[in-house]
Amino acid sequence: MGSNTSLIDTTIIEAGTPPPPPPKAVKPVYNPPNPMEGLQGIDAYISYPNLVVNDGTGIQDLTNNAWTCVNKCKSNPNCKGLNIIQNIPQEEVTTDGYNYEQTPTTACEYVSNISYSNSLVKNENSTFYAKKNNLAFENNTPYLLNTGNECLSLQKKTDGTLDFKSISCKDYDNVTPVYFNTASDTIRVGDEGNNCLTYYDSLIMSNGSLQKCNDYASNQKFIYDHVFKSLRPIDNTTQCLWKDNNGDFIITDCDRPYNPKMTMSKTTTFENYYKPEKDDYIEYFQKDYSVDLRHYILYMILLLMILYLMVVSSKK
Repeated sequence: MGSNTSLIDTTIIEAGTPPPPPPKAVKPVYNPPNPMEGLQGIDAYISYPNLVVNDGTGIQDLTNNAWTCVNKCKSNPNCKGLNIIQNIPQEEVTTDGYNYEQTPTTACEYVSNISYSNSLVKNENSTFYAKKNNLAFENNTPYLLNTGNECLSLQKKTDGTLDFKSISCKDYDNVTPVYFNTASDTIRVGDEGNNCLTYYDSLIMSNGSLQKCNDYASNQKFIYDHVFKSLRPIDNTTQCLWKDNNGDFIITDCDRPYNPKMTMSKTTTFENYYKPEKDDYIEYFQKDYSVDLRHYILYMILLLMILYLMVVSSKK
C-alpha cells in the first residue's frame, strides 16, 4: 500500500511540473546582397594602367603566369592590391653549370597598404590592381564628403525636392553628413529621411540623384578608389564621380583628357564630420579667474613689516 501511495505521489508531482518555456523567436539576420562576393579574377579589382604603387614592403614574385598572382592576392586578406609589371629584362641563369634557363617575364609586387603614404610611379609596362572594398570606412558613421576644398550640401528647392550644392567645409550649419553603409556599399546622404546617392549612367548627379535607399539597387552602390581618391560606381569602375566648373556632379570616364575650357575634379575625400556648438566660438574670461594684484601687494607689505619687527626685537 505504501509503495502505491509513493507511486501516486510521484505521478502527481510530475504532472504538476510546469511545461518548459516556449523557444524564443529566431531574429532574422539581415544580410544585404554583396555584389563583390562573386567576383572572379581581374573583375575583383580596379585597374590602373601604366601605374606602379609602392608601399615599401617590397614583396615580389617572378612568374610566367600573372593569374597566379591575381588569385594569390585575392585569397589573402592582407593583400590590398598588386602591380603586374611585364616585359621585364630577361636574364639567363645556369642550373647545373651547363644548362641555362630564362627568368620569368613578369614581376608581381604585392601591396598591403593603400594610403596617402604610397608612392605612385608611371610605368608603361605595369598595371596596378586594387581590390574592390570599402572596409576602410566606419559603418554608418557621419562623414563630410569633400569634393576638393568644398563639401557636399543638400538644399531644398521650392518644389520640396533636394538638390546638391558644394559649399565651404567650414559652413558648419549647411554642410551635410553622409553615411557609408559598408554592408551594402550604399551612401546615405543627410539626416532627413532615408535618401541614398544614386546615379543614372552619365546624367548630372543633382537631377534625381537622391532616391530612397535600396540595398538591391545596383545604381546605389559605390566603390571608393583610395589610389586616386574618387567615388566609382560598383558595376562600372571605369567611371568616376566628377564635379565640373559649374559645381554640378556628373558620372563620367575616370581618365578624361585634359580640357582647359572645362575645369573638373574627381577628387573626393571622406573626412570626419564635426559640427561645433555655438559656445565653441566664444571664449569666456570669468572674473573668478582674473588676478587682483592689490591683495598680493598688501601681503608683501605685511610680510616685510613682520620681518622688520623680528630683526629689531632680536637686536635688543
